Amino acid sequence: MDLKCVDPDLQLDVDVMILDFLIYSAIDALLVEVNRSDANQGVLKADDALHRVNGYLATFNANHEKSPDLPHVQFRLQVLQFITLFYNDNSPAIRSPPLHALRKLRCENVTRAKQWHRKESEPVKKLFRTIKRQGRQIKDSHAYRDGGCYLLTILPLFMRLSIQMADTAPSESWMHLAASFMLQAALEHFINFRPCRQRKWRKMEFALRALREAFAWGCADSCDEGSDEHGFQDMLWPQSESQSEDEGGSLDTWAAIREEYLLKFMPPRTRSLEQHIKDMQVQYPIGDFRSRMRQFLRTVAVSIPPPVLVQVEAGQLFGLSREKTAALKRRCGIDTL
Repeated sequence: MDLKCVDPDLQLDVDVMILDFLIYSAIDALLVEVNRSDANQGVLKADDALHRVNGYLATFNANHEKSPDLPHVQFRLQVLQFITLFYNDNSPAIRSPPLHALRKLRCENVTRAKQWHRKESEPVKKLFRTIKRQGRQIKDSHAYRDGGCYLLTILPLFMRLSIQMADTAPSESWMHLAASFMLQAALEHFINFRPCRQRKWRKMEFALRALREAFAWGCADSCDEGSDEHGFQDMLWPQSESQSEDEGGSLDTWAAIREEYLLKFMPPRTRSLEQHIKDMQVQYPIGDFRSRMRQFLRTVAVSIPPPVLVQVEAGQLFGLSREKTAALKRRCGIDTL
């Protein structure tokens, strides 16, 4: 079927519909790959879908230098980016972005962590002192995956998606999921230390920075308008709540939940830090977290209206009668669907 047409506006409409459909299909392929009985076939299908998106996106950008404002398509593309990175380990050769792109993702979060460091509570300060003291006794038993796509790297993307889809203050269920993400991100860095040639105190400083970086969301006194941190604080403390009797709103709830999860890293007196980190891996299995995240990502994916081509295939566009839907199909040259 030849979808090329003389009218540039119509061509843009058709290209947008195709791009949106390809992104939608890639998201679905990524989310179902973990449930397939044949995991390799699921990964191959998802990677093929990603290749189609990348190829068509390059063609789209070449043909349309000034793309219109397409909030649904842009948000769906951000969802695809996050899911691709979240399931990076399933196919690292295909899904790993360049190192400079990974570093850029973490840049703002490092600044946020420095701001939070200046106003940590006394229990948190005690936690960091304990980790710094005991961390020097940890053996060099783990290799560092240089260039890996860590959870800490994609944590800002998770927050950005949550901010963009929020129309009310977040639930405590979401707060616990976000805090679990932070816990797993920090735990991953304790497990994967820097190369052994570095001194142990340097490796522990690296882990401590990761711990601060993971848990530093929603605590800055001031932040630039339009930044992720500004959006996060708006999500936690909507203007409609600012004059309520509960002056802190959900911001106070979030601060308590965040500190609760952070203090889980404090080892008991009877356990060394190394033993405690191993205990945490058993107590908070990564598989359970990934299962909860998959459910969250499914919710995010269906929060966006289906692409036009999916609606057309069903026989009716949202807000249009079947007759008007049929007329649109003829206009765009997709009446054979």
